[in-house]
Amino acid sequence: MSRDLPGDLMGWVTQLTTGVPVPEREYRFHPKRKWLFDLAWPDVKLAIECHGNVWSGRHTRGLGFTRDREKMNAATIAGWTVLELTSGHIDKDPLGCAQLVVIVLRQRGIEARMLGDD
Repeated sequence: MSRDLPGDLMGWVTQLTTGVPVPEREYRFHPKRKWLFDLAWPDVKLAIECHGNVWSGRHTRGLGFTRDREKMNAATIAGWTVLELTSGHIDKDPLGCAQLVVIVLRQRGIEARMLGDD
């Protein structure tokens, strides 16, 4: 059974923050391609891509890596901010991952904050 990295991440975000809207999962952002973001806040064009298998997965090999760059470039051209997080980021620094989400949402005018920040 594969791990649900987006679910793990949102579990931490929910525990460590307040004011973060619920994201859409597997959001299709491109009108012609079937590309999906793992998590997305379409109203503010923030997305998260959670990468597992960074040492041996499809995304680290030539063709997969190249296709991922095509996807990320298309997202940038369309005005998206994409946070790319690995399982290592989520496991070793969940607080830092949650802070990244809060920072970008606040830049977009959403009153999200870390719990304990006044």
